[in-house]
Amino acid sequence: MIEIKNLNFSYDDNTPVFTKLNLTIPTGQFITILGHNGSGKSTLSKLLTGLTKPKDGTIHINGAALTEENLQELRKNISIVFQNPNSQLVASTVEDDIAFGLETRQIAPDDMQKIVKKYINKVGLKGLEKREPHHLSGGQKQRVAIAGALATGTNILIFDEATSMLDPAGREEITKLIKEIATSKNKTILNITHHFDEAVFADRVIVLDNGKIILDGTPEQVFKQQKVLEAAKLGIPFVTKMALALGFDETYIHEHELIKTLKARTKGRALLPDESEIQQNNVALKTDIDSKSKSTLIKFNAVSHSYQINTPFEAQALHDVNLEINAGEILAIIGRTGSGKSTLIEHMNALLLPTSGTIQILDRKIRAGQKFKELKDIRSKIGIVFQFPEYQLFEETVLKDIMFGPLNYGQSISVAEISARKAAKTVGIDDELLTQSPFALSGGQMRRVAIAGILAMEPDVLLLDEPTAGLDPNGAYEIMKIFSALHRNHNTTIVLITHDMDLVSKYANKVVVMNSGKIVLEGSTHNILKQGSTFKNHGLFMPTIPRIFSKIIDDKLSPDEPMPLTLEDFINRFQM
Repeated sequence: MIEIKNLNFSYDDNTPVFTKLNLTIPTGQFITILGHNGSGKSTLSKLLTGLTKPKDGTIHINGAALTEENLQELRKNISIVFQNPNSQLVASTVEDDIAFGLETRQIAPDDMQKIVKKYINKVGLKGLEKREPHHLSGGQKQRVAIAGALATGTNILIFDEATSMLDPAGREEITKLIKEIATSKNKTILNITHHFDEAVFADRVIVLDNGKIILDGTPEQVFKQQKVLEAAKLGIPFVTKMALALGFDETYIHEHELIKTLKARTKGRALLPDESEIQQNNVALKTDIDSKSKSTLIKFNAVSHSYQINTPFEAQALHDVNLEINAGEILAIIGRTGSGKSTLIEHMNALLLPTSGTIQILDRKIRAGQKFKELKDIRSKIGIVFQFPEYQLFEETVLKDIMFGPLNYGQSISVAEISARKAAKTVGIDDELLTQSPFALSGGQMRRVAIAGILAMEPDVLLLDEPTAGLDPNGAYEIMKIFSALHRNHNTTIVLITHDMDLVSKYANKVVVMNSGKIVLEGSTHNILKQGSTFKNHGLFMPTIPRIFSKIIDDKLSPDEPMPLTLEDFINRFQM
């Protein structure tokens, strides 16, 4: 059992995070903790593991007070997976990293080997046992961290956005594994997430807002509180939103339940698309042809890339890639964890150079084997936001960090500050945060700072590697609204890596699907989504609306019929 009584905490004397927090978590309960970025979720996990001390109040774990004296002993009962897996990967190989927690608990070598093998298989890391963790993709690193936490066999497991970098199929596998562990009566699980589809399987959902518990109950009870959730910048599960839009009185939180009801009411018969949908589909059918007439900004010609060449750990990440990115496109690059997506976009502004092949970037041709000393002109016009925003934050304050790019490319201090403040306002960074250290912020706030630092340079092309990972639903919506406005008003070209298929269907006009370092599908969003039956082979799921639509009509969609991508289109297609 976990008991928190009258807990107060602040990172400084002026800004309290928790004030008189009281919370009791019985042994064996599966809890999901929701809240907007900066609401105190990650801070709570650090307090429970003794990584941060409360100002006053008490924390008891299984009846023992969490104090300096018994901290090490209590930690033997708790495992945590951090928001950024790099924070906890310590060994030189995947299998050694998973074994680390077992070694500290003095598990016998033979038993340790069996346990490590078991969890390598359970989290989908088979074949990567000897790889160095820091050379894996973000999602693969998360799997290593999850395996390490599960392998210890502790009674309390804390997952802090532990699936944020996983592909949809991988996230489903890990969620299924967590649910399986949750059935054990002596396992207490705290899952901090922004994914509502994970929350619906919990025994209990707790919602934090500005350090206070504003909702606490079963998923059904909590997700009925639409106004409270929206006021807390969270919204409601998309399935719940769909049911309300369709006029249903009952609260739906599980997709299969809504599909069952819709099938019964419509008898699987969809109405014909209206004129606007037909027009959208016709535009989509022409996209692949029309895009060839636009100016090409980046062109890959037979590009391959390998890491750690001529070592036992050599790994080929890209295989003979051919791709054109045209001015004004919003290109979504999707694929399973470790498929080569991040490696691909890091070639787009010459952060990585090809092992073989050539890349045309604006007016520069990058050839394999050549060295380039001066690439400032490329990088001033092509900005990149990394998968982990901490990688590009380094200044003393948020304002200085956002100013760095403009200063580096020749702006005066006064002009750079104006650019930085404008960019900060654009991404929703409050003025009081500008004087703080970027490393004192939440993961979602760090991501906003990283994005602001790129926007301050006003690039022509934006490369975005999981820009909404770790953001609350409202924050993700606001950030994507910013990118959409840049595209609409300034014709900014956007290349977006994401595992959020709903973002793909809503914003992208072109999609590339990668698997094992190769491009396996490419085309307009509408045309690619019609190949949904092949998605799961690549670690992907269809976006919510097309997925539900397909299941209701049992995938009986004619080749020339458009797939509804918006909620409005979906509602128009069915007769209630």
